Amino acid sequence: MILLADIGNRFLKLGTARGAAGVEIDYCLPASPFLDLGGIRCEPPPDAVCYASVNPAGDAPLEAWARACFGLEATKLGRDRPIPLATRCRGAGADRLLNALAAVERFPGGAICVDVGTAVTVDAVSPDREFLGGAILPGPLLGAWALAARTAQLFEVSPTAPERAIARDTEEAIRSGLHHGTIGGVARLVERFREELAFEPVLVLTGGDVGRYVPAFPEAVHVPALTLEGILAAVR
Repeated sequence: MILLADIGNRFLKLGTARGAAGVEIDYCLPASPFLDLGGIRCEPPPDAVCYASVNPAGDAPLEAWARACFGLEATKLGRDRPIPLATRCRGAGADRLLNALAAVERFPGGAICVDVGTAVTVDAVSPDREFLGGAILPGPLLGAWALAARTAQLFEVSPTAPERAIARDTEEAIRSGLHHGTIGGVARLVERFREELAFEPVLVLTGGDVGRYVPAFPEAVHVPALTLEGILAAVR
């Protein structure tokens, strides 16, 4: 059994393959400011621990935990083992590449992957299994923090869906902008991607903050463990 880990900016997701059911997220833990794996156990013990990370501060704690609990050296995708996906881009994060790999494994005709977390990434992968690139914009929580941190009179709010787009107070106005702005930004990028692509992609949604946006894209497929699926596909 392979234990899979995805270290993000805010959360660590741990999961294992479940046969025909695919990969399930077993644990979702805060990854910042300190990653605490002390209470996590895995039964039966894994044969390998493989992970991807966009948060280097979490790498050493995860690797130390794998040694202490299982006597295993964790394999980091992109460092210890290449991600088996052609790319025409420079510097794309492992999470983006692994999302694309998992998406094209599920949908060989090509896909657009939308990952809503601290950042929102929108990426395209071709039927030839090539990562074509994409776009990055701030996620809703990051937008809420930036408005509070960089303005004199605005304050941080939870970016939940507002009752109406035309807000009647400042808090609701911020929520409206963050919620509908995220939907509008993603929708416009998907529209432009479709115009530029020479194939008809499947739209795939993932990410820790994507849940409230799924209803806005009824044509999309929601895959919560997409990055973990990508890790599994890379090490099989």
